Amino acid sequence: MQTFNETELLRLAQVRATAGLPREFWIDRLELNRMVAEARAEATRDMLRKLGGFVSKLVRGIGEWRRYRTAVAELEGLDNRALEDIGIRRSDIPRVAAGLWMPQARTTASTITPAPAGNENARKIAA
Repeated sequence: MQTFNETELLRLAQVRATAGLPREFWIDRLELNRMVAEARAEATRDMLRKLGGFVSKLVRGIGEWRRYRTAVAELEGLDNRALEDIGIRRSDIPRVAAGLWMPQARTTASTITPAPAGNENARKIAA
């Protein structure tokens, strides 16, 4: 549907009235007021929809920030040994709370590659 603002509709009505068109093509004042009210209602709906989206994002952001701060506070309340038991360091707390932290792969005996035989340190480790 094509929408017009009030000024455009008034101009359109004046042009049609003065263009020598037959009377059935003229827009009467009641029809003009109805079209203006419809255009205003549509603009108001769009504005309220956008405002609702903004408020929704704001509330969601505040909720995420509160969850982050709660997680940081709880993790900072743990001692270093407890943090070590769950596999994180104190410097990892902000990333863990934000959900950005990935646990590092544990080094196991099967993942250690032997050093070249000419390396003195490799001989000491192998012994």
